[in-house]
Amino acid sequence: MKARLLIVGAMLVFSGCAASLTATGSAVRVTNNPEVVRGMEYIGTVHQGAMAGGMAGVVNSSERAYTKLRNKAAEMGGDTAYIVSEAGNNVSGVTVTAEVYRKK
Repeated sequence: MKARLLIVGAMLVFSGCAASLTATGSAVRVTNNPEVVRGMEYIGTVHQGAMAGGMAGVVNSSERAYTKLRNKAAEMGGDTAYIVSEAGNNVSGVTVTAEVYRKK
């Protein structure tokens, strides 16, 4: 019984760390090529971080940061996220900054 409670507790802790890509977020293109956004309408800037939280976080902090970034860009009405900077690592956490654009 105690083992079951421990497993359920761990699942609750790690589920808070998960980030799911939304349908609109999956349509957002991520690029570091400035030519891709040339001629597009600038919407705004997104700063998104994901901390490494335990064993699951070490492996996935970069992936979570990009997933959250794509979702935020879609919420802003963007279809392209141009990566301006990425700092950190999968051990301490990752912060990504992107400019959000949409086709005119």
